[in-house]
Amino acid sequence: MTQFQLTANALDKMKNNEVEDPVLQILQIKQSNTTPPKYAAMISDGTQLTWGYFNREFTQMFEEKKIKLYTVISVSSFFSRILPKRGLIYLISRMTIVGQADKMIGNPKAQRQQPNNQNNQPNQTQTQNQNQNQNQNQNQPQNQPQNQQQNQQQNQQQNQQQNQTQNKFNQNQQQNQQQNWNQNQQQNRSNQNQQQNVNQRMQRPTTHGGEHSVTPISGIENFLYGQFTLRVRVTFKSDKRNFRNNKGQLFNADLIDEEGEEIRITFFNDQVEKYYDYLEKGKAYYVSGASVRQANKAFSPLKNDNELSANSNTIIEACSDENLPYHNFNFDPIDQILVCNPGKFVSVLAIVKQVGQLQDIPTKNRGMTKKLSVLIGDQSGAVIEVTFWGDRANNLKIPTDTEKGYVLALRGSKVGHFNNTNNLSIVSSTQIFHNPEFGPIVQDLRKWWQSGGKDQKTNSLMRSVRSLPENWHIDEEKKTLSAIEEENLGANNPKGDMIFVRATLTHLSRTDRLYYPSCPSCKKRVQEQGGGWFCFKCQQQMNSPQYRYTMTINLADHTGSFQASVFSPHAEELIGMECDQIRNLKEVQGDDSKFQEIMKNAEFKRGHWALKIQENEYEGKSRKKATLLDFHIIDDFRAASKILLKEIQQYL
Repeated sequence: MTQFQLTANALDKMKNNEVEDPVLQILQIKQSNTTPPKYAAMISDGTQLTWGYFNREFTQMFEEKKIKLYTVISVSSFFSRILPKRGLIYLISRMTIVGQADKMIGNPKAQRQQPNNQNNQPNQTQTQNQNQNQNQNQNQPQNQPQNQQQNQQQNQQQNQQQNQTQNKFNQNQQQNQQQNWNQNQQQNRSNQNQQQNVNQRMQRPTTHGGEHSVTPISGIENFLYGQFTLRVRVTFKSDKRNFRNNKGQLFNADLIDEEGEEIRITFFNDQVEKYYDYLEKGKAYYVSGASVRQANKAFSPLKNDNELSANSNTIIEACSDENLPYHNFNFDPIDQILVCNPGKFVSVLAIVKQVGQLQDIPTKNRGMTKKLSVLIGDQSGAVIEVTFWGDRANNLKIPTDTEKGYVLALRGSKVGHFNNTNNLSIVSSTQIFHNPEFGPIVQDLRKWWQSGGKDQKTNSLMRSVRSLPENWHIDEEKKTLSAIEEENLGANNPKGDMIFVRATLTHLSRTDRLYYPSCPSCKKRVQEQGGGWFCFKCQQQMNSPQYRYTMTINLADHTGSFQASVFSPHAEELIGMECDQIRNLKEVQGDDSKFQEIMKNAEFKRGHWALKIQENEYEGKSRKKATLLDFHIIDDFRAASKILLKEIQQYL
């Protein structure tokens, strides 16, 4: 049986940072209820024990039982902290497994939970004084029995030599009583100051940048109650935003530390007023006293599972930016973006292949916004469309002549999905870099472009919902429209969920956005350019486009109603006219009465409808969107009644 030797008095030495690679034993393990879980364990040096908290990188080792009861570990990197309820604990950021013991080593007792000094690094004199603070009377005789000491502890004092003998941690045996009294008073004041720091739930280093005074972002865990200090650079700062009820405001900032790890911090209300003008992008700061919570991946482009929230205890101070990076990029190839799940945040480094025209797009609140589409490609041979909105579209300065190769880096752009292909959208937190100088990675991209990349044919990768089964309007189960919300369709499947309903078409849209100019080959929207029309996807110019329907219909049954988008050729079948004919009737002939009559005749048709339901995000809110895949108008009510009777018999 292997015998393991634990490092003697390791926990006391760890408080003073007087030990390297201490060998400890795991005696008890606890798991958090977060996702993914985090682990804490009771650690022992054979004499004392206390709690140790482990970074997320060790979660898999706990789950695979590589770390379990009686495991012996060697700790190479740790930080000491004081928690309000647990006292002195250790955050373990690096360690290795020494081996597996079959029983507890030694007879450990709980480590004395004396607060450390202001740097969380206690010294032996403070340890001695804590024990001597029990004495109140300097003139107590030396030979008084121990029982009498305990009864009169508040009024009498032991002889200094006897007290030091009984205290196994006392190493200074010859101090006079007056020195003890002075040190006691000094220690009491120090303890009061430390308790105030604990109550404030934050730790401030006495000497910023000193060893163990700064916690890396990778070491942040939400059980630390904000008791950490970060040294970081601000890489992004958002604009102020109001809550929807206009009763508050917020902004957020992205932070990066010396290791290149990143985390987002959000400020609310009073903290916005306090820190918005103080924080500057590119500057370095100490950040302490912030709360830690699980990151909302729907709104944060960072890979960190945690994020910070500023509160009344948060303190931010400017500091030196030495050794702090400005960015940490991890670019995604475009061919992988084209097949990833919509809603994901990605970073891309690519060459601009085509710039569209600035467009005015109506919004849902009956306003107008700017839209600009840009086609980009990279060495993967794939291209993707990037959409800029609002002021960013209006202020984007990219030359239309892209022959030389204009490099564009996007950090935190959001993947969308439209017409069976993925695209990218620029959101408020997206960072844009024009012709960046990122070293060899940009040089390689330019070489690829000049050596044939600009003439290379682009790949087209598409995604689609599963194909419709034959005779679906007869064989497939029909559901009510309320099932879309009741079953939360589209929420867990980025490709979309399919549903078959029996409903009545109650309304057809009649807006100016009833149709759009498209490419005859790929059916994608084209833009007017240079006296003609240009298709981004096919990379070809044309004299005139083919117009295709893009309308909205309203379906209703006894449970409610739902809107669905309809495109060609299903729209032609519903209306009974080609899109070019409708456009000619409306725009060329100007016969609005005939147009309204045709649209009215298409309404109030009962049928079976096959819908694809997807969930996306708009202005920070999730919404469900339906697209018509196929339909079958009920014109033979005898046959429809037989199908309905067949469905009823299934429930009898």
